[in-house]
Amino acid sequence: NPAGSIEWLSGIAPTTQPLSLVLSHKAMRRVCDTREAKNLDLAVAFCDKIAAQDVLLANALSGLVKGQEGGIIKPTKDVSASVAAWRTSKNDDVRRSAQQLAVLWGDPVAIGELVAVLLDSSKPDAERIAALQSLRQVKTDAAKAGYAKLVSASVTSSIGEEVIRAAADLGGDETPGALLKVVQTAAFPHLRLAAFEALASRETWALAMLDAIAAGKVSAAGFPITVRRQLAASPNQALRNQAEAALGTWKDSSADTKKLIAEKRAACLDGEPD
Repeated sequence: NPAGSIEWLSGIAPTTQPLSLVLSHKAMRRVCDTREAKNLDLAVAFCDKIAAQDVLLANALSGLVKGQEGGIIKPTKDVSASVAAWRTSKNDDVRRSAQQLAVLWGDPVAIGELVAVLLDSSKPDAERIAALQSLRQVKTDAAKAGYAKLVSASVTSSIGEEVIRAAADLGGDETPGALLKVVQTAAFPHLRLAAFEALASRETWALAMLDAIAAGKVSAAGFPITVRRQLAASPNQALRNQAEAALGTWKDSSADTKKLIAEKRAACLDGEPD
């Protein structure tokens, strides 16, 4: 039980800096390592007690963020007031870590702000990709709804491909509709390919995609060969039948053709240049 140790540390930490900076960071990581949600309540209480010490608080919150890398673990109590206070800190490091924790713990406001960063094309790509990486760790309904907006905007986004792949990983009821809009409207082939691949990654999405093709809502022209091969190899007979009805019969390469392709690929990768 870390309660005694955390209580002891909260008493000495303000007056034993800089040593306590390292101790606070490590203590918060160890609390997360216990994988006990109730211990996160102790961690938040510790951070509240040292909140007047900006640098100390920044190190403790950084430890909490780092501790989430092994899997998100949330406090059992409502800590929204504490997180909101940290997010308004004058210390940049405190605000940054508090924002990350708010997102990881599913705060709708924080997730909305992160989505706004991703939608803002004036932001540097590096900042937007960092925001996307943070959002990918969250599985809440708010995150899924946010991804639907991001996918819809991906047709004009420089990070559109990353957004589409992240949305495919997360799922969500609104995502397949957004992906279908991408294949209908995206001007860039790499975005259409990413959207087709994402739709084919889940059976229900693949069926919706094939329905849209059969209904003429999505053109079958230029349908990616790699995705068509994936559908043809599906263990779901109904999916294979629907793919054949919408896209035509799939004819796999002959053994001789496959052998020739393998030889050509090996020559390109391993052969000596002329």
